[in-house]
Amino acid sequence: MYVEDSCRHKKFLHWFIFNFIIIPAVEVMSAEHKDLLTVNRVEIVEDLLVDDVLNLLRSKMVFDLGDTELIKAEKTSRRQAEKLLDLLDKKSDAAFYYFRESLEEPYPHLVELLQDNLKRPRAVSDMRELTERGECFLELKEYKRLTTSL
Repeated sequence: MYVEDSCRHKKFLHWFIFNFIIIPAVEVMSAEHKDLLTVNRVEIVEDLLVDDVLNLLRSKMVFDLGDTELIKAEKTSRRQAEKLLDLLDKKSDAAFYYFRESLEEPYPHLVELLQDNLKRPRAVSDMRELTERGECFLELKEYKRLTTSL
């Protein structure tokens, strides 16, 4: 009985680590994308009508119904755009790319502002971030290996 409880405890611990530590660490937006949203926040908030982008973002599962209701609950279009950016900042890099895609037709000038600057040499902090993300992926891989052997 003790062995069975121990095994159950181990499985729960692995599940907890995977769902609340590894996955959130892997699925965060990069500092570069967060910076692009922050630096260009004023222009985005001034120009963006959330109805122009919300359907695409919902279809790509960037926002769920709860997120959409939070955004639409804001009284002004400016506040709605601010709420959208606040929620987007907590999503993944994929969410950033889908947001940028949603802006292509109605707001090409905003797409231009949100382009990655690939010609810029990587800063030390960028390298540190990449190292940390790589470590998270390795931990995820190790976790999967461990859980399949249980």
